[in-house]
Amino acid sequence: MRGLGKVFLVVLLMACGWAMMFMTTQIVSAQDSTFTPTPLPTETAISTTGNLTSTATAPAPRPTSTSRPSPTPTPTPVYLGRITAIGDSVMLGAVRELRKSIVAIDVDAGKSRQMREAIRILNARQSAQTLGDIVIVHVGNNGPIDAKMFDALMQPLQNAKLVVVVNLKVPRRWEVGNNTILADGVKRYANTVLMDWNTTIASQINLLAADGTHMGGRSARLYSNMVIDLLSQQPVAVALAATPWAMRSPLPTPTLTPTLSQRERETDLTATPESSPTSPPPL
Repeated sequence: MRGLGKVFLVVLLMACGWAMMFMTTQIVSAQDSTFTPTPLPTETAISTTGNLTSTATAPAPRPTSTSRPSPTPTPTPVYLGRITAIGDSVMLGAVRELRKSIVAIDVDAGKSRQMREAIRILNARQSAQTLGDIVIVHVGNNGPIDAKMFDALMQPLQNAKLVVVVNLKVPRRWEVGNNTILADGVKRYANTVLMDWNTTIASQINLLAADGTHMGGRSARLYSNMVIDLLSQQPVAVALAATPWAMRSPLPTPTLTPTLSQRERETDLTATPESSPTSPPPL
């Protein structure tokens, strides 16, 4: 019995040892299989000084603010000599653009102005010596004119350094005839050039008012740009523009020109043509 007891005791001890070994193996295996989270990647900046290298987390970039588009720069007014501009309500529609874009321009434009009135104004200014070096004339929209009227218009302008005659875009029966008188008249005077407003605006007629004649907004800017472009090609104006400030003539006193309302634009061409009192009313 004692022998069997010893054998039983040995077997029991061996079984306990195997059990302990099995449990130890399971614990180690469980520790090896424990999930370890992987850290998120971060941007690092590496700096090296001598043999020592250190890493530092780079700061996240700041959001950039959306910049507003820069405003369109205002064109710089140009100096092309002292300029006098005489016209009717068509020129009156561009008076703001002309004064804004051209230095030393005196615009004298009036509603329902006829050619004879323009002649009187030019004679008075010539006598008072208040005409500019350059004179721009835009009349003839309100009725028929003839060659004698054109010659009378040019009489006070014989000593002007440059005269710019602007032709017409007016849906009236005298448009073609008046433009022919103006074109022929310009050829007779060496100091005179023609600004062909008729051809330029005909391809952009939608820029004009509903009456197909008066200006405002974009058509006024187009008109002003045409004046500048034309004068910039004339040797007289180029020479005047190059005159040093100290040697320039005094600026003319601006003429107080009233603003033309939309209703006035629409009714301005209802004046009786100046050819004769019995002429038919405008179309």
